Amino acid sequence: MAKSEANKILALYRTALTLSEEMRSLARDSEWDALTAKETARRNVIEELRLIDTAAHTATEFIDAKRSLIQAIMVCDRETQELTRRWSAELKEILDVMNAKKNFRKPMTPIVKFQAG
Repeated sequence: MAKSEANKILALYRTALTLSEEMRSLARDSEWDALTAKETARRNVIEELRLIDTAAHTATEFIDAKRSLIQAIMVCDRETQELTRRWSAELKEILDVMNAKKNFRKPMTPIVKFQAG
């Protein structure tokens, strides 16, 4: 693999890491819409990597750098997933309370109908 190709691949991994760090920060700040947009941008970078990072790489320096970047991305992803899991659980609780209130306000229908007579 040419050095310029390796540099391009590593630059894309660095971009993916930067986006991952930004996603984690957005999750910490509960900026869910911005997080979703950032995730889309990162998905595009990852898709580009899938297309160009196909050759067998033997340079130890390249392999070590790539491994380090991927590990850092994975750390960010785990933290982001935990934050979004918590947020999702909070939303579920809110919806459960709202549904309980909604059901409580429904008029009760009698179980037994009485006939006049």
